[in-house]
Amino acid sequence: MMLHDRVAVWLDERGVPRRLVYAGERYRVSDAPTVLPATPINEWTMHPTAGLGGGWRFQATTITGDCRVFDVRLDSARNEWVLVGTYE
Repeated sequence: MMLHDRVAVWLDERGVPRRLVYAGERYRVSDAPTVLPATPINEWTMHPTAGLGGGWRFQATTITGDCRVFDVRLDSARNEWVLVGTYE
């Protein structure tokens, strides 16, 4: 897993994640996404993580059944979604 790598995230009309592409695999959101706080904290230093805004945590599943939880945030400087965590 490469943290802070760009990921493609598709949102619905309300701005809620519905799909994403991670490591070349297509995932569909398979639970109710949770909003992450607007100011992320670096878990090692306990200081705000510069350049990253609000985000989402959600479970998503591939067509073959690979299921993961993803934490994604919007990098406002690059106007791109970045991966900040994934868990099996």
